[in-house]
Amino acid sequence: RLRLGTRGTLYSWSVVHAAPKGWSLPFVAAYVDLPEGVRVFAHMVGVDPASLVMDMPVEVCMAVLGTDETGTPVESYSFVPVREGDA
Repeated sequence: RLRLGTRGTLYSWSVVHAAPKGWSLPFVAAYVDLPEGVRVFAHMVGVDPASLVMDMPVEVCMAVLGTDETGTPVESYSFVPVREGDA
């Protein structure tokens, strides 16, 4: 079992415009490299896609990505850019 850190670097991303009913659109889907040698796939939240750059520092957060078929919020780990001064 490997404990993963909460920060990483942005490897790649794409803006998604089609998703299951109830998901918030558009959203940014990204690959993030963690220092433990793991690459994870997750949403980026609260970010302008035009501001993203390769290898920028990001940190994990929890975010509501949309709702399921019953209207229940779907929450998952996501990433946000590290704010200046927090790096």
